[in-house]
Amino acid sequence: MKASSKTCFDVSTGIDVGARDYQEDCLVADFPMCESYGIGVLADGMGAHASGDMASALVVSQVFAALKMRRNMLKSGDANIPALLKKAVGEANTAMSNFIKNNPDSKGMGATLIATVVRDNQLYWLSVGDSPLYLIRNGEIQKLNEDHSMAPQIDAMVASGQLSAEVAAQHPDRNCLTSAVLGEEIPRIDCPETPMALEPDDILILASDGLQTLTDGTILKLANKTAASSSAVVTQNLMSAVEAAAMPEQDNISVMVLQIDQMPVMSPEPKTERRIETQPVHRSAEEDAILAALVPDIEEAPDIINQAMAL
Repeated sequence: MKASSKTCFDVSTGIDVGARDYQEDCLVADFPMCESYGIGVLADGMGAHASGDMASALVVSQVFAALKMRRNMLKSGDANIPALLKKAVGEANTAMSNFIKNNPDSKGMGATLIATVVRDNQLYWLSVGDSPLYLIRNGEIQKLNEDHSMAPQIDAMVASGQLSAEVAAQHPDRNCLTSAVLGEEIPRIDCPETPMALEPDDILILASDGLQTLTDGTILKLANKTAASSSAVVTQNLMSAVEAAAMPEQDNISVMVLQIDQMPVMSPEPKTERRIETQPVHRSAEEDAILAALVPDIEEAPDIINQAMAL
């Protein structure tokens, strides 16, 4: 027998309306027990007057179900996961376009997106918009994805002396998105071809930009303070800190916290000969039915997510 390790996931989510009148964030986390993979999807809707809440629900349901349908490919070592992520966001964008065509009053709706797949200790991710994806490792915090809004350009103007920090912080264009899922051509999709190797005790945080009421330093401090605790404790402390800040125009906030651990397992010595045969992927009638539902009627989004989660 030979000792090896098994990647384990501790996941928690939190969502709050903040100071807004409605919730435009949506998220789903699916990390099956005893499985070597997991899926996390988060979207922040835009266009309050144009159904931002429906936009985020549509994007999350489409992307999650599209990935879950291909779970056998995600679990296999031969799958091109970046290609699957891009295909999933493409399907969501098409569904958004179809919905807008069938509901002209919804024109202007859209959403940001973070979609992650973790297989064993490998992290694959895709990002559109300004929702942050953080990695906390060895007492340091790193934002993995870039901000697809005007904020980076405005901050660059501060660095060059063209604007003061005070003016930049209140700039009316600061939160204008430069890329989003709108049912049109997506200007920018970030999706690294090479996965990131995760290490024991790593903490991943997926969030809507409402979490950025807190500075990166504060997020790091709160995560480090409770790193030995469960993800649920980390999530609760982050949500409580945003609430305590009591910002009068606090945006919706959604958070998904994923902690990585590894457990030693014993496995037999590998055989000296190995034969691999590729087989076509067959979907069940249940899976075909769910795929057929990936369209138009946004009211079915919760059912789509629940059905996919049950697979």
